[in-house]
Amino acid sequence: MTFQYSEIKNEHLQFIITYYSRSGLRSSSGFIQKFISVYVLYPLFLIFYTLVILNFRYKHDTIFDFVEIFSSVSSFANLLSRKTALVVDGHLFDDIIKEIPRFWKYDLCGKNDEKNKYSARMALCVKFIKFLWISGVVSLTFHSSAPIFVKEMSLPHACWIPGDIFAFRVIIYTLEVIFYIEVVFLLGVFDGFYLLMCTELKIQLELLEKAVNAIEFRADEDLTNENKCWEKLKECSRYHKFLLSVHRKLNKAFSGFFVCQYFFTVGGTCVPLFVICNESSSLTQVVEGAFIIVLANVLIAMVFIPSSLVEIEAEQLSYAIYNIDWYNAKLPKNRKFVLFWLRQTQIPLEMTGAGILKINRPVMLQIQRLGFSVSSLLAGLT
Repeated sequence: MTFQYSEIKNEHLQFIITYYSRSGLRSSSGFIQKFISVYVLYPLFLIFYTLVILNFRYKHDTIFDFVEIFSSVSSFANLLSRKTALVVDGHLFDDIIKEIPRFWKYDLCGKNDEKNKYSARMALCVKFIKFLWISGVVSLTFHSSAPIFVKEMSLPHACWIPGDIFAFRVIIYTLEVIFYIEVVFLLGVFDGFYLLMCTELKIQLELLEKAVNAIEFRADEDLTNENKCWEKLKECSRYHKFLLSVHRKLNKAFSGFFVCQYFFTVGGTCVPLFVICNESSSLTQVVEGAFIIVLANVLIAMVFIPSSLVEIEAEQLSYAIYNIDWYNAKLPKNRKFVLFWLRQTQIPLEMTGAGILKINRPVMLQIQRLGFSVSSLLAGLT
């Protein structure tokens, strides 16, 4: 088996990397794009987000006022967490992109069916990202046009308007539309990059597992075959360490985002659920609450499920190493190497948020239970 490396231009990852470069948040982005995105829009957004939070001070007469403001805070928090991660940890994203050409080709085993299967997985992820963008554009159109047709709405999302001056209202409305466009765009770029990288890591671990399964020590052969197996073992081990390093960089780049997404998903579940269960809620409030719950859970599923799949595939690699017939090896170094490598692969390959929050499916289910519990607590207090 010959280990061949892929070219980034042939990968589906190039699709999202292209849009990442266009965002103006990558180090290789054009000067004008970077200046507008980082030095103009980002400071304006921080000022705008401060006004959104200050609205809690001036609009808190009913629980529905709180829900309306919280909906605005959580919606634009999606932009804050993603853009801040790209601005602060952009070098990590660039490091990961530079490592992509070192990934093995999908036709490692010489089978077109395998290559087509892996390519289909990546293509499905790209289609899902495009679907997110289309859904975001529809939502953007609906929210942006709502103040035009609904007289009671002055802005698409609740925000404090200094002095309730019309000129400020127009400026804030324009900023909300611009930032809403950024939210939709970065949902595809940021979350899409994570989704595609996790899918790619899972595929690479599967290829590594196939390479390990092809290593066979035979008791009835001379040392020539065993030396070949030794070289393959070293190559597979080095590649495994490379995949672990990419995984660590990916985890570090998204660590803070994981924590933010956890808390906003809990809030995005419990508060709308309280509104839905409240008898005094209007149909519009119920529909909006249901939409927020669905959106929050789709976004959290995009974070937790891909990470869990990578962790499961890493565990399968450990089983493949365990099944190597190392006992037929004549050279002691081959036996020791397999045992030490097996011990290394038995350490769970987990994503974590700030080193304390595990990113896997059991924790995702705990978020749903926590959101329901907090919602019940709020209902009991009213």
